[in-house]
Amino acid sequence: MHQAFQKIIYKVVTCILLVSIITTGTPSKAMAATIMEVSAYNQVRDRYTNMIYYNIKIHALEDLDISKLEIGYHIEEDTSIPTPNFYCDYCGVVGNNQNDNITQKLNGRVYLYNTPKYPKYVYRMEVTFDEDSGFIKKNSTLEVKVRFAKPDWSIFDQSNDYSFIPDATDYTSDRSNFLIEYDGDYIY
Repeated sequence: MHQAFQKIIYKVVTCILLVSIITTGTPSKAMAATIMEVSAYNQVRDRYTNMIYYNIKIHALEDLDISKLEIGYHIEEDTSIPTPNFYCDYCGVVGNNQNDNITQKLNGRVYLYNTPKYPKYVYRMEVTFDEDSGFIKKNSTLEVKVRFAKPDWSIFDQSNDYSFIPDATDYTSDRSNFLIEYDGDYIY
């Protein structure tokens, strides 16, 4: 019964995807989300901190080209701030006979994301990957551990940050505030 149900679901999803591609030329964003599962948490969950630590895992449901991934994190500030410094503590792929450290292939930056809306400023931490970063094989997981801080180490107030997950003490997928793009399509 379970396998029969899976086959029916697979056929329905395939039909929806084909209709989406035929009518729009690209897979729908909802369908694109079927290629990965995402979970994340903030290592420091205090409202006030001088460094934002973000840990995220991307579990591949099919082979994924890492260079096509973009991970975002949004913070909100009351005033303009000097561009925060970006740090990557670790980036690697594990599982399914993979154990690849690709920390050196990760690129990160933090920048003012939009025109300031009175009275807030939104900054984006953005993670991208080199062209030769490889693949996350199906059933393997990419783990990324990044952080950023203001140049003078002054305090962030995380309470209004779009991407902040204050209640997660470990990786959680129960969050709508992930910012993930794959091959130019917004996934989460």
